[in-house]
Amino acid sequence: MGSNDFITLFFLVAAVLIFLQLRSVLGRRTGSEKPPFDPYSPRDVAKNPGGDDGKVVTLPRRDATDDEQRYADVDAVAKPDTPLNAALREVVKSDPSFRPREFLNGARMAYEMIV
Repeated sequence: MGSNDFITLFFLVAAVLIFLQLRSVLGRRTGSEKPPFDPYSPRDVAKNPGGDDGKVVTLPRRDATDDEQRYADVDAVAKPDTPLNAALREVVKSDPSFRPREFLNGARMAYEMIV
């Protein structure tokens, strides 16, 4: 028996042992597994196409004073009629929860941590 036969036999035994260990750890399919979950599948639409099943929630309307307050917050951070003010107003318009003062405080803390 040559050295090549011994090496081949060694790797064959190692492969069989690794296969058996993986099989015991990972298990086998029995047919009673749950189907894989697809978060992007339209399950609710398929169950009730076009129907209302009582899950619609009406949100409260915003007042005009809410918009004025958010824009006043922007004016407090950036001078009116500047490109920065216009850009911040666009951000507030697209994301009503954006607060410029909180954003600046967070950016300041991040800058200090980085530097």
